[in-house]
Amino acid sequence: LEKRDLNNDINPVIIKKSRSVNFDARSTLNSGGVNNTTDQITFLENHRFKNNQQVIYKSNGNSGIGLGIGVSSLVNNSFYFVNVINNDTIQLYSSLNDSITGINTVGFGTTSLAGIHQFTTLPNQTSITAIEV
Repeated sequence: LEKRDLNNDINPVIIKKSRSVNFDARSTLNSGGVNNTTDQITFLENHRFKNNQQVIYKSNGNSGIGLGIGVSSLVNNSFYFVNVINNDTIQLYSSLNDSITGINTVGFGTTSLAGIHQFTTLPNQTSITAIEV
C-alpha cells in the first residue's frame, strides 16, 4: 500500500458570499418579530450574526419599518450594525461606534409593521463549497 499525505491531496474550495436572514415585521404583540418596547428584532431562525457586524436591510417590497415617533423608517438597502441579544434576536445601530458602545439603539415605532423583511450580510462570509481530492 502506498502511504499518502492527505494534507496535500485534499483542498477545500472556499468562496466569499453573503447570507440572508428573514424576519416577520409584524409587532411581537401580533406574533411578529419587531418589539417596539425593547427595540429588538426576532428572526424566524438562528441569525448567526456577530456583535458589531454590518448588515444590509432589505424591505422585500414592503414599506420600511417605522422608527420612533414620526415618519422615518428603516431604509431599504441601507447599512446597519448588529448587537446580538441571543441566537434569534438583535438590536440595530446606525453606526459602528454606537454598536460598540451600545448607545443610540435604532428605536422602532408602530407603523409599517407588516410583511417578511430581511437582513443580508456583506459578501465577506467564508463558505466551503466543495472539497477537491
